[in-house]
Amino acid sequence: MTATEIRTVRIDAGAGAVTVRAADVTEPIVDAGHAHQIDHTLIVHAASHRVSVVVPFGTDVVVLALAGRVTTTGRLGRVVVTAGAGRIDVEHADSIDVRATAARVTVGRCMGECRLKLATGRADIDHVGSLHLMSDAGRVSAREVDDEATVRATTGRVDIGVNGGGDVDIETLHGRIEVTVHGTALPHMAVRSGHGAVRLDVPDGDDFNLRVLTAHGRVEVGR
Repeated sequence: MTATEIRTVRIDAGAGAVTVRAADVTEPIVDAGHAHQIDHTLIVHAASHRVSVVVPFGTDVVVLALAGRVTTTGRLGRVVVTAGAGRIDVEHADSIDVRATAARVTVGRCMGECRLKLATGRADIDHVGSLHLMSDAGRVSAREVDDEATVRATTGRVDIGVNGGGDVDIETLHGRIEVTVHGTALPHMAVRSGHGAVRLDVPDGDDFNLRVLTAHGRVEVGR
């Protein structure tokens, strides 16, 4: 098997910085770390507190990190990150699956499904196809979701913008929720706060379902 047949790069790191850059190359280039290939996967073991890899556009990337910063740039395929504490920045991917104990996560563009599971931390998302997010504590911000969105949060503010391509379901225990409806789609709304004001500035429709439920906190739905 040649390096050009590598479809996935897996990086095993302890504490430190992991950088993955997608570029116009024909095979992965490992700047720091030890690498070996098994079938279609290149496995990179961090040799120090820093590992840097350049991969062809569209490569799938899996990162296992205890703590530190994980940064990806350029368009990748499927990005999977499992981390303890730190910061995770994904610029552009076909799909994303991030699980972290305590982290700040930023996502630029996710063409398909974006799945985030955070114990504590903050999520800042620019534009995704669909969103499935679970958070125990922390702020969630998603500027544009094209299709369906599901958010489950214990405490923390939720700001989400939706394009009406799929149903939206948000549940929190405590925290303010703001939903911005882009375009001309009108949601069929089921919105309720146990203790907090509810403001609906969008007419009720039937283009998609919008369900928002919080025990404590203000809810706003607008343009």
